[in-house]
Amino acid sequence: MKSYLVLIKESAESAANVSPQAAQEAVALYTAWARKLDSEGRFVTADGLSPESRTLRSPGGGAEI
Repeated sequence: MKSYLVLIKESAESAANVSPQAAQEAVALYTAWARKLDSEGRFVTADGLSPESRTLRSPGGGAEI
């Protein structure tokens, strides 16, 4: 079975513009999705990144592969 990595990142600016209700709804959707994956035996972990983690950005802010 293929494995995938999902990273969820939010800037402080965008988080400040989300209502508490919208934030709760987003968390509820993610939680339901993660529980579904777990019940199917497809969820591996929800660990955070280590303190040594870095954010990499390309010049101009676009993604480079």
